[in-house]
Amino acid sequence: MKEIPVLEAFERNSDGMLSAWCSYCVEFHHHGAGEGHRIAHCTNEKSPYKITGYELKKVSKL
Repeated sequence: MKEIPVLEAFERNSDGMLSAWCSYCVEFHHHGAGEGHRIAHCTNEKSPYKITGYELKKVSKL
C-alpha cells in the first residue's frame, strides 16, 4: 500500500473550506471543510496524487 502524502491546507472562508497547493498542477485545489483524506482534483495526468489522493492538514487561513 502506498503512503498517503500530506498537504498543508489553508482555510479560505468562514465556512472552513480548505485549499491546498498542488506542486504537480501548479495551482490550488479547493475542498470542503475539515482535515483528512481527499481525492485529488489534479489536471496533471502524471500526478501521483491521482492514485493515492492526499491528506489535508490545516495550517492557517488563506
